[in-house]
Amino acid sequence: MSGSLRKYSGITTKSKAKQGKLFKEEDYEELMSLGSVREYVLYLKNTDAYRSYFESFNENIVHRGQIEKTLKATLYESYESLYRFADRKQRKQLALVYLHYEISMLSECLERLYSKTIDIDYKAYARVLNDHIAIPMEKLVEAKTIDEFIADLKGTPYENVLQPIVNSKNYTLFDLLMHLNCYYYKTVWKLKDKVLDKSQDKSFTKCIGTKIDIMNIMMIYRCKKYYQVDRTKMIAILIPVNYKLKKEQLKELMAAETVSDFIAKLQETEYKVPGEHITQEDMERAYYKKTVKMYTDSKAQDPLSMAPIFCYLFQKERELDNLTTILEGIRYGMDRAKIREYLIL
Repeated sequence: MSGSLRKYSGITTKSKAKQGKLFKEEDYEELMSLGSVREYVLYLKNTDAYRSYFESFNENIVHRGQIEKTLKATLYESYESLYRFADRKQRKQLALVYLHYEISMLSECLERLYSKTIDIDYKAYARVLNDHIAIPMEKLVEAKTIDEFIADLKGTPYENVLQPIVNSKNYTLFDLLMHLNCYYYKTVWKLKDKVLDKSQDKSFTKCIGTKIDIMNIMMIYRCKKYYQVDRTKMIAILIPVNYKLKKEQLKELMAAETVSDFIAKLQETEYKVPGEHITQEDMERAYYKKTVKMYTDSKAQDPLSMAPIFCYLFQKERELDNLTTILEGIRYGMDRAKIREYLIL
């Protein structure tokens, strides 16, 4: 215990202080009650977590895109501030999270390639995470074609992920993004056993394994409800990792002929969702709560480990999702009840 105390006291104390600044439900309620983007910015200026980021903003002229970029930068800076407190081994463990940020940014660059209206603040990303970057962000943002994009990735693992998809000729942006997503989870699933101690590996496996199962469930659901994707293509975009959701159960879910049949089969698994007429929002909310429980249980069981750090970074990212949702709701004049429907609390 004393060894763990010395080893993790600095970084866990830092994460605990940051955790205390995360928004609570009552904070969201106050934010949702505001009537304008101006009031939204003023509110963030008066919070401990966001004051330093927004104090220089002129709330009368600030643009929504500028707000969203700044919010995202707070996530990267949170990661970097914890990284500075980490020793060499802990930094290797934090790579499990950084890889997620890198692939998220790479996915944004791909989306920009297909829609030049998308604005990416890669400079903030580069400024904060300069020591970690393994992809040429500036080149990717300026790429004009998918071939140029992949050429810029030459020598990185992502070249091998994307090139076969492009070579097939019959692909969409969705296919490219899903294969990047698969690559992330396959890589993390293998990497965790190498960089985490046995006890930490067990708790992290619960968290990441649950997320993988949930992502596969939601992917099959969306394919059936919105895209009418056939089973062969569905298999190609699912994450090839099984945790609590076994292969046979996945096959049954994919074989479901209707969404109703899919829901019925889902209720026979570890991931059943309470209720009769289950919607996508019901599933997302239930699964978010399940994932949060995994992270918070992990933190409680192993307080002197990386578990509190992983838990904080997960919750921070969800907070930014909620803050962006509220910003959009205020911008479009939605009432509080309607905005609340889109939050994941």
